[in-house]
Amino acid sequence: MWSKSVNPAEIKFMQGNSAYAGGEGKSQSTIWSKYISPYAIFKTYAVYNDNAAKRQGIETSEKDLNEFTAALINGLINYRSTSKNQMPRLLVEVIYKEHRIDGELNYVDVNFDTEAEEVRVYLRLLLTLKNFANIMIYASSKVSEHES
Repeated sequence: MWSKSVNPAEIKFMQGNSAYAGGEGKSQSTIWSKYISPYAIFKTYAVYNDNAAKRQGIETSEKDLNEFTAALINGLINYRSTSKNQMPRLLVEVIYKEHRIDGELNYVDVNFDTEAEEVRVYLRLLLTLKNFANIMIYASSKVSEHES
């Protein structure tokens, strides 16, 4: 799985400490440092490659694909981080007729009705799938179906 921010994301450096009680009269603490992005909108994609599984002697099924999709969505929602409210808003699935992989995030354009730095709500976004549709038309002999 791979993600890319679609709006300029501010990166902040944070430091802090945590103290833990280890029993009466005992204490333990740690100092931490990390970089965070207080707000960003991401587009993410993942590839389910049954050919790789077959080469390794693993049989795959429609149930496996459904579980993969559920894991992708649940993984985004439940990702353990210090920032919260990650929420998938759109899933586009492309199923190829032939066993091949084609596609990347550059096929989905994201535009804003405000300054990109001010985007704080996904409703301010306009997703344009024209490039994606053109690729699908070009590759239509290779595409079995797609959903959105």
